[in-house]
Amino acid sequence: MFSHDLAFLCLFFAVLPFAYALQVLTGIPEAALVGYFPLVAALMVKGIKWQTIQDRFFQHALGALVFFVIAHNAISGLGILLSGNIAIAGRVLCLFVLPVGVFILASNYSDNQQWKLVKVVAITATVVALELLYENVHIWWLQEPTFFQLMNKDYVFSRSGEYLSQLYLPGYRPTGLLEHVHVSTFYVGIGMLAWLAIYLEHGNKLCLLWATVCEVVLIVHGIRLALIASCIAVVVLIFLACKSQSGNRQGRWKTALWVLVITGVLVVVLDPFGTVQKFYLSILLTGSWNPNYPTPITPVPVVNSSISYATDLIASRLGHVVMSFEFFSGLFGHGIGASLMGVAGVNDDFFVMQLVTQYGLLGAIAFIGLFFAAVVSFWTTFNRSKGSDSILLVFAFSVIVLLGLSMLHSGVIQRKAIFPVLLWAFAIIYGSSHRVIK
Repeated sequence: MFSHDLAFLCLFFAVLPFAYALQVLTGIPEAALVGYFPLVAALMVKGIKWQTIQDRFFQHALGALVFFVIAHNAISGLGILLSGNIAIAGRVLCLFVLPVGVFILASNYSDNQQWKLVKVVAITATVVALELLYENVHIWWLQEPTFFQLMNKDYVFSRSGEYLSQLYLPGYRPTGLLEHVHVSTFYVGIGMLAWLAIYLEHGNKLCLLWATVCEVVLIVHGIRLALIASCIAVVVLIFLACKSQSGNRQGRWKTALWVLVITGVLVVVLDPFGTVQKFYLSILLTGSWNPNYPTPITPVPVVNSSISYATDLIASRLGHVVMSFEFFSGLFGHGIGASLMGVAGVNDDFFVMQLVTQYGLLGAIAFIGLFFAAVVSFWTTFNRSKGSDSILLVFAFSVIVLLGLSMLHSGVIQRKAIFPVLLWAFAIIYGSSHRVIK
């Protein structure tokens, strides 16, 4: 059944990945709000009541933790609003509070309705992947930036005054349509998982072809964490799909695995843009993590400094008098609104520690606990599910694995095109778990 709220939610997922591109092309930051209108429309059509939310979600760990994180964001946004900064408060509301509607709506959908959303995400991710491929051709072969890269450079300069040469110069990996290179590549990874899930469910080999397109783009783009995390997520998806499949779906996972492995080996050997040599083999042969910087950059010092800074900051805050503002900021952090305003914190090279300063000790435990609650809910539900619903569950879980691994480096999950997808993955698992419990 294609309900009105589902239609609006599909439109929301179809538009949101291109909201930043709309900002760049128009030069108007508020243009991104267009992407959130379908979500508002979906919530208005559905007419959700607070009592329904309270009765349904707060009695389940996964639902309760989702609403805790959203409430934390809402309080942060309200505090910024009261201070008079309407622009930042509006960003918090749209980017980090309103997407809870995705969780509320999607948790009620049947597996057939969820597959429609999977297809929308798969298609949009492929568009992002093809645009990334186009940028790679221009940067590595033609040695010139694309039209969008130049506009993006000008847009960032007009908004922040920063002249970021990595947005367009050859030698840097292009950022793609989603504002940040890690966000673009992780979104492509989500698309690869979506196409694989559709293939495993329906057996359409064209879907497998599009999955390999996403795989090729991930390899040639040179973003190591996105590639490794996507590989792990694919292994998780195929392994669990193998355990769940029956009847005419047996054997599809073998075909998918062989196609992905052969494609990956060919791309690595051919290395059409030289990115394998520059960004992958450079680590194995010379230990160089980033050839673009003259000063060696390695993960261990970054991780150690981030942990040291975060623990020292939280310890100093908790050392204040109980019930003081500083003590509560140690427990619940400075909030996502303050982060958007540029409050000093851990850099996002090890994003898990940024969560600690942003959400505080208890808040970070709750945020990370979301992923553990999803794992527990998935496993208990997966063991009881059958048929199509099990493949859908596996897809949602693989997305959570992918985005969970992203937190080891940059703040991918806190970008406008990714945060709703994360909540959607939680909603799939929560909805299935809720049906099993009933």
